[in-house]
Amino acid sequence: MTQAYLIEIEGRWYARYRKPDGKWTHKSMRTSKKALAQVNFSAFLKKLEERDLHFSSVRPVPLGEFFEEYLRYVKTHKSRAWHEKQNAYIYESKRARKERRVTKVLPFFGKDTLTTQVTSRKIEQYAETRKAEGARCTTINKELAAVRHAMKKAEEWGYILVNPARKVKDLPDDGKIRERFLTPDEYLLLLRDADANDSGPWTLPNERFTDLRELVMLACNTGLRRSELLFLEVSDIDWERRVLRVRNKPHLLFHVKNYQERHIPLNNHAWEALRSMLQKKHAAADFVFHKSDGARWTDIHDSFHALVRRCGLEAEPPFNITLHTLRHTFGSWAAISGASMRAIQKLMGHNSIVTTERYAHLSADSLAAVARNIGAFVTNSVTTFANSDKKALPEKSSSGLESWCPGQDSNLHGPLGPGDFKSPASAIPPPGRQS
Repeated sequence: MTQAYLIEIEGRWYARYRKPDGKWTHKSMRTSKKALAQVNFSAFLKKLEERDLHFSSVRPVPLGEFFEEYLRYVKTHKSRAWHEKQNAYIYESKRARKERRVTKVLPFFGKDTLTTQVTSRKIEQYAETRKAEGARCTTINKELAAVRHAMKKAEEWGYILVNPARKVKDLPDDGKIRERFLTPDEYLLLLRDADANDSGPWTLPNERFTDLRELVMLACNTGLRRSELLFLEVSDIDWERRVLRVRNKPHLLFHVKNYQERHIPLNNHAWEALRSMLQKKHAAADFVFHKSDGARWTDIHDSFHALVRRCGLEAEPPFNITLHTLRHTFGSWAAISGASMRAIQKLMGHNSIVTTERYAHLSADSLAAVARNIGAFVTNSVTTFANSDKKALPEKSSSGLESWCPGQDSNLHGPLGPGDFKSPASAIPPPGRQS
């Protein structure tokens, strides 16, 4: 039974009631009139009874049991990559357990803690602990997003009354945009040394990735993500139209990021790489990149990093070259060649144009180019107007143009030379000398 009663404080009426945790609190009835307060109090009591009825149906469970159920749900309804990330956020890895410094969700809250004991403040303390360990805010925010989604499912399943993570705010974004991309010379250098093999003698032949040349060519000319490259199948290629399709493959537990399928036209380099891989195709495999027995590759980082070392292109982050650098190279080259941001967004499969705008400073249609075009337009317009009829030029306009085009002392470092605005101004007689 709900414990509540009506009280008057300094001429205003309030409902005083006991919360589910046993603590007393009060809520304003928004009136100083007793009769209206009683009406509002009756409606408020009805809401409290509905809340208590719902709260009585909540069945708290230990977090260890809940997260096992949650990850089974994720594995069934989400992509494999998403499931792996959620699992990494929640459970403590062997490396973290050995180093005893990386905190994960379940070890922090405790596997025997009930779902109803997780509070907003406790979640904020988790974020503070991760921050003190040196984790980046962008990483912590991803972990908080995982907690929010998990607690949302706990609310839907009746394990908690209200999602405590709903009011927890993200930390300030400290993400660094990687602007490293390959120059044409670096691209050719990778292709030249891609066929060399410096794998150790302990490496099994079936574990040596020998298709680095085709991988670099295809990634730099299509912008495919690493997972999209490794799940690419021969059937995804329209050989007649020279178009590559990036699609979801639920039967392989693979989903394109943001579930956005797309079609990518193939240029000569990408076409050559795919034709080369077609000639190497294993009879029992449909994957473009596969092992000697036809199995799909899962990890090729070591082979690619060995190629970067052979080429002498090693560097410290954020200037190092990774597999994702190849995708970034495609976007950068597209912007430099004059492609619109909308076209790049569609080709790369970005969910938001904001992500694509990291390439805007490389575009031929950049702000500097727009400024130069405006300058040329103004220069031509002023010249035409000055030469058309000098008598029609008002005195205020001439003095305004002199102050606007001071000559050699202005715009010394801009894309336009000092004389670009001086000649139109010099063609206009100064005030007092007009005929």
